Amino acid sequence: MEKNPLRMFDCKNPHCQVILTGAPRISEYLCDDCQEHFHQLQGYLQQYHLQYVIEPELVRGLDYYTRTVFEVYYPDKAVLASAIGAGGRYNGLVAELGGNDLPGVGVAMGVDRAVMVLKSTQQKEIIPPRMQLFVAAMGKEAQLAATEIIATLRRDGIYCDQDYLGRSLKSQMKAADKAGARFTVIIGEEELAKQSYLVRDMDQKTQWELPREDLLQLIRDAQSTTKRK
Repeated sequence: MEKNPLRMFDCKNPHCQVILTGAPRISEYLCDDCQEHFHQLQGYLQQYHLQYVIEPELVRGLDYYTRTVFEVYYPDKAVLASAIGAGGRYNGLVAELGGNDLPGVGVAMGVDRAVMVLKSTQQKEIIPPRMQLFVAAMGKEAQLAATEIIATLRRDGIYCDQDYLGRSLKSQMKAADKAGARFTVIIGEEELAKQSYLVRDMDQKTQWELPREDLLQLIRDAQSTTKRK
């Protein structure tokens, strides 16, 4: 209790549970930066239409986590009632180990639980698809637009991704090329104002502008063509 009060949340002793009944909620004592971070995180989850439950008493078994920790569950409880994976953010861990002061986030999955879920879906073989779209976004508003596009396409089962590190446009284009993306779309202030995005065909080395809906249709058509091959 004196060394690490958060461990109380993980205590299975009935006396601990009695004490926790009247304990204050951790969400009521977040600093301004943490509050903003948590609000932004929930916004991303909502954009991806991911169901989530805020569990104030959730803790991880290691003490290097900062800000958010999480558990991931398979929707069908009849297949798997316990978490299929769990993890969290650990800003400062790299520096504590003697490296640079870098942020970090990670997740670990139970192999046996993942296999159980795969068997329930009758998935015999996993073939990594080609990334159809990489979104290079410049600025906070562009990042939000990128997330919305990615979330929409992922709901259609399309493999796509974006930059999460706030890198330069040049670095993002290199990342798209390294990932083998079929198309890259560039979103900045000018593109947001026009609601027309710059699309680059990474194979043909050509580029043109498209409105959002036309961009989505282009990627869906490309995905359909890939599946037929």
